[in-house]
Amino acid sequence: MPYGSEEARLHAVVNTAVHGVILIDPAGIILMFNPACERLFGYRADEVVGQNVKMLMPSPYREGHDGYVSNYLKTGKAKVIGIGREVVAQRKDGSTFPMDLQVGEARHGDDVAFVGIIHDLTERKRVEQALQESANRLKTVVDTAVDGVILIDMQGIVTMFNPACERLFGYRAARGGRPQRQDADAGALSAASTTAISPTTITPANARSSASAAR
Repeated sequence: MPYGSEEARLHAVVNTAVHGVILIDPAGIILMFNPACERLFGYRADEVVGQNVKMLMPSPYREGHDGYVSNYLKTGKAKVIGIGREVVAQRKDGSTFPMDLQVGEARHGDDVAFVGIIHDLTERKRVEQALQESANRLKTVVDTAVDGVILIDMQGIVTMFNPACERLFGYRAARGGRPQRQDADAGALSAASTTAISPTTITPANARSSASAAR
């Protein structure tokens, strides 16, 4: 097939795409399964083409899929099609992974098909979890520190006020650990020597030393 033809160019784009591309008909039957999908799901294209796309979904997504498509074709009201959403997919070995699924509708005369673009979110979720765990550990260190720890922004607004500071100054932090909007130069803070800490430099190693100035 010469690459000058539109069909050949489209075929090249789909087969070399980094993300998964899958084509299904209105009944949910898989018509196309690109190489990226083969790597994501562990199936060869010839194992899934002709099968219902539900085989790539765990419960409860599997049970609801046909309803989404038929509802859209009857009412025109989209729940996934044309919108996209984060869902969970199932590999050949039964393991699951999070993915971002963008679904578009393709029409050619009276024929209707749906194109799914699949982006694996496994690594992003791993990074998000690691960042959250790190933030939780740091919060535990700050909240349980014997010395006061205060964080202020570039305008001198207090953005963090740990429990030790509450005991030292007599002020309560706002709900969620954030303080009331008190100027760092006013009130009780003026009676103490404090050290401003950049949000990017607070670590368990320096939290105690930078907070000791509030003594």
